[in-house]
Amino acid sequence: MPCLALLASCSVSSKYVKADRLTYRAIAHEYREYVRYDLKLDAREKRNRLDTVMSWDIRITAAELGHK
Repeated sequence: MPCLALLASCSVSSKYVKADRLTYRAIAHEYREYVRYDLKLDAREKRNRLDTVMSWDIRITAAELGHK
């Protein structure tokens, strides 16, 4: 829980959040597709990478909500 409290107290500029969302939109879809079809990655590696992309989206969404 202390980590969540720390994250909630941090803020970034709305310009940073907008830029991060644009970066996510430019990269995330293709990266997810790459991960799904990469035969060199095992199931755990794929899940870790896909979870990372999902957590990136969650963090951006939380920041966006903080700027409304």
